[in-house]
Amino acid sequence: MRRVALIVSVMACSGGEGDKLDTASAPDGGAGTSTGGSSIPPEGDGAPWFCTSLEPVVESSPEGSRVSTERYELVLAVDDEAAARDMARFADAAWEAMHDWFGAEPPAAVTPLSVQLYGDVDSWADDIAAAGSEVPFGAGGYYWPPSEKAYVTPQPTVYYEYTLVLHEMIHQWHDLARPGEGGRPTWYVEGLAEYLSRHDWDGECLRMGRIPLVSQEDAFAVALDELDGAPVDVSGIVGGRVEPSRPLAMALVRHLDLSDRYGPGFDAWRDEMDAVGMSDPLTRFSELVAEPDEVGLDVAESLATEQEPMVPVFLEWWHRAPDRVDSLVWDVFSTTRLKQTPARLDVTVSGWEGDGYIGLLGAYDDDGDSMLGLLLDSAGNVSTFDVSGGEVLWADVDAVPAPGRSVVLSLTHEGGEAVFTVDGESVRIPISYAAAAGLAVYDARVLFSEITWD
Repeated sequence: MRRVALIVSVMACSGGEGDKLDTASAPDGGAGTSTGGSSIPPEGDGAPWFCTSLEPVVESSPEGSRVSTERYELVLAVDDEAAARDMARFADAAWEAMHDWFGAEPPAAVTPLSVQLYGDVDSWADDIAAAGSEVPFGAGGYYWPPSEKAYVTPQPTVYYEYTLVLHEMIHQWHDLARPGEGGRPTWYVEGLAEYLSRHDWDGECLRMGRIPLVSQEDAFAVALDELDGAPVDVSGIVGGRVEPSRPLAMALVRHLDLSDRYGPGFDAWRDEMDAVGMSDPLTRFSELVAEPDEVGLDVAESLATEQEPMVPVFLEWWHRAPDRVDSLVWDVFSTTRLKQTPARLDVTVSGWEGDGYIGLLGAYDDDGDSMLGLLLDSAGNVSTFDVSGGEVLWADVDAVPAPGRSVVLSLTHEGGEAVFTVDGESVRIPISYAAAAGLAVYDARVLFSEITWD
């Protein structure tokens, strides 16, 4: 038996902060391409993908990697050139997505747009102060209209760092592409940026306004917990008497935008708010959208079912698409599990290199201190991992034919056993904790894809 130290990462989350934002109606399906993108991922629920074929040139600077294109001037304090290229391509695909969503783009006179991801909070704060703004300490990002620049701090997870960069770019785009004469309420501008910045990104193509498969922040669960069974106070929020949290504002804007019932009216409300502002936004909401109490009940009802399906147990997982998640671990052990245990879980693991281990979680104690599952190495050796008391205890239990770089894993439960299947070969493991289902990885950077459950 082998014992491996269990490394647990406690991640604090920072929210984006911005002064101005805008909106337009979201598209209803079909695929989109930008700058000649060469691939369109599967459509899934029909939401549009926007792709890029940008091959960015990365230059070094004292502040970090610099990427200059016709659209963006990016300064990125990231780990390496590959990370800078990926974020530059992300921004280029986001340009197409935002243009489609807002129905407008910033005038040529203000492009390329300036976005900077800083290496530390002090540098971020110094630049904001130098631009003439008060520093929004406690925020993770900021868009300052007089400077027309988006400022972003480093974040504890890769997915949220990309989310926050997109959040601030949405504020920037809204201000510059659809300038208006009146002020815009915070719940609206922040709710919209929170909603649209949740995204799918596969390195080439992007979708905005998504529910992640898994995230450390889990804003949808935060919003649901806040409601605690009550309806959303739409009258108080729209009328300016209640300042909602970012997750709750996100849930409200998302529902209004995607609802067949409320969407057209909300489009009209936003168009008027963006163009000239409103002296009485609540009355106009009732006239153009619906009665606030009715909307509040509907948002709460939909939020109960529109949730991220997985929760990270240890360390970081990078959401890519509704059926795809990247592991981001080396030299450590990490798991994520489905919130509701299904009858069956299927997943394909690809891009497997090196001596790492991949597998599935099969049992989990509600206190979070104990779990059990299966891990597989590239030679086909099968081990169980049993987490208890801050350690992972491994036991070699079986062997299957050596898998290739792509392997299909499945999980079911029968009686007191978890039944793991590796490329059609079954391994049965007795479990002493409650049945559970999830992903596991040790010392391997791989893509878990085609994730399905029933």
